[in-house]
Amino acid sequence: MLIGAGETYTATVPRNRVERLRKRMVNVFPQLSDLAIDHAWGGFVDITMNRAPRFGRLRPDIFFLQGFSGHGLALAGMAGKITAETMADGPKG
Repeated sequence: MLIGAGETYTATVPRNRVERLRKRMVNVFPQLSDLAIDHAWGGFVDITMNRAPRFGRLRPDIFFLQGFSGHGLALAGMAGKITAETMADGPKG
């Protein structure tokens, strides 16, 4: 299982990430309160100024996808699929 435990907007990684993760996990899935947490990590979050993801095309052959800011898995997958399908059709314009 992969679950997010919240982000910080500083250049430091919280020291209590396992506790934060456990609290979030048990809040969503109380039946997992005895589950061991094997791995927990933190790092920088790709975030845009307005916290909304951006993806698009800079030129016919240059695409970008960035700043999913916690909207991550579902939207990133959909954006990647749309971009891949567009790329497979070849450059336009």
